[in-house]
Amino acid sequence: MVSDNERRELSAAEIDRDASLAIFDVIQALTELIFELEQRYIREVGKRGVGLPDVKRLAAHLSKSNEYAKQVFELAQFANLAEIEGSRWQLGQRAENWISWSDRERWSHLAETWLSLLGDEAARELLAILPAESFERRLAEVYPFADSTATNRIKKVAEIANLIGLIANSQATSWLGLLSTSLQTASERAIAGLPSAAERVIIQADLTLIAPSPLPTELEISLRRFADTEQIGMASSYRLSALSVSHGLETGLAIDEIRSLLLRLSAKELPQPVDYLLKEAESRFARLKVYATKSGAHSQIVSTDKILLAEIHNDQRLKPFALHFDEAGSLHSRFEAELVYFALREANFVAVRVDENGEVLSPQKLSSKNKVSEQRQSVVEDITRMREADTQGTSDPDDDDLLRQIQLAIKYKAKMVIVLKTSNGEQVEYLVEPVGVANGRLRAKDRKADLERTLPLSSVVSISIQ
Repeated sequence: MVSDNERRELSAAEIDRDASLAIFDVIQALTELIFELEQRYIREVGKRGVGLPDVKRLAAHLSKSNEYAKQVFELAQFANLAEIEGSRWQLGQRAENWISWSDRERWSHLAETWLSLLGDEAARELLAILPAESFERRLAEVYPFADSTATNRIKKVAEIANLIGLIANSQATSWLGLLSTSLQTASERAIAGLPSAAERVIIQADLTLIAPSPLPTELEISLRRFADTEQIGMASSYRLSALSVSHGLETGLAIDEIRSLLLRLSAKELPQPVDYLLKEAESRFARLKVYATKSGAHSQIVSTDKILLAEIHNDQRLKPFALHFDEAGSLHSRFEAELVYFALREANFVAVRVDENGEVLSPQKLSSKNKVSEQRQSVVEDITRMREADTQGTSDPDDDDLLRQIQLAIKYKAKMVIVLKTSNGEQVEYLVEPVGVANGRLRAKDRKADLERTLPLSSVVSISIQ
């Protein structure tokens, strides 16, 4: 950490300028994360963590470091914009509010979140700070015995203060002290320096959309319903695709609404490839449907395009889902419909989820808190349903099926009971958490014995995922 003596002190105006940029960035970042959680299946890694691919994707969209992206995930949890349910990152209770809020309301919520970390007594002392005063020195005075480890709550106070634009260069903004008297006044001062918005988008024939300046909040939210983010910032870029337009239609937009918004933002005729994409997306919408079975424990993939179903069945990326045809020509999976739906989209198949009446389900509703409370089973619990259809329990398993089950257990960090035949013909059973497969051998953690085992796949008699 750079000390106050080594750091060049900024003027009050410079501090407010830099903090305003931080506020703009964090509002953009949290909004982007909400759309990521709505449109992607982001798994929990470790204890309330997030996987590196998901971190990198968010960082790339924001043109920020991986560390910044991790802080955004953490801040989203503190602010109830995201939460972890069933080993998956989901939209939090305040995510829907965030989308409809103004920038002032959004920043007010972040400031309240930060204040909640302090406690009333500490807040009174810490907020008695003058503009441009050293926040580090003030923090040390209020918490003289606090250490500086990464997990320390006091250090987190400083990190979040910097992230949400309460300080810059470790110096107080002109609105930090105002939090002690009026959150509204502080919020109005904080957002006063945000860049001006403009209703303008450049639409290109390669299906990219370029916003040379920030868009008004309402228009930006509408655009993100049917366009994927490529880069977010003062100037942002988006991309249209069959998947992104389908997402917009799933949320209730009509193609005419999408076309009208694009025409309004560009003030020009749409390039022919864009117009063609919209027409094609409309004509092919809901061609591929994912149903939940009556029990909810399995799913069915239906389409009138049998070639498409065959392509899905043969796609190696979907092998872990053990897709199989029924007599009517539909595909079935042992996993619930929501998981299969996201997997199909990740594999670039334009699928929609439908209810028992054939009505398209909006991804926004699927990701809502109410939906989460109704389906609290984790991905690991979903995997246990494989046992109902597991026909490999008493005979030598098929190699492909064996590998699929192991890969699923690895992917979702599930435990499994594995039975092996020893050289003398006896069978032994282990409860393990698989780590990897290589050279015909399985590496797995045996939690009971507290050691890692290497087991030959050729000796496996049966597998049961817990």
